[in-house]
Amino acid sequence: MADPLVLIVDDEDLVRALLTRWLTRWNYRVTEAASADAAIEAMAADPAKVVVRSRAYAPVSTPA
Repeated sequence: MADPLVLIVDDEDLVRALLTRWLTRWNYRVTEAASADAAIEAMAADPAKVVVRSRAYAPVSTPA
């Protein structure tokens, strides 16, 4: 079984880097996105089991 995939969504590079480093040490696969649009694309390409996101994002409407 593959390691679980976590998507980290945050506009701050340092936050994404720190979370990625920490999670990979615990054997999680990590994908990063710097915006809500990039997160939607990442989920379409490879759906994550867990999403860690910043609370600062405004609501985004997804394509139908």
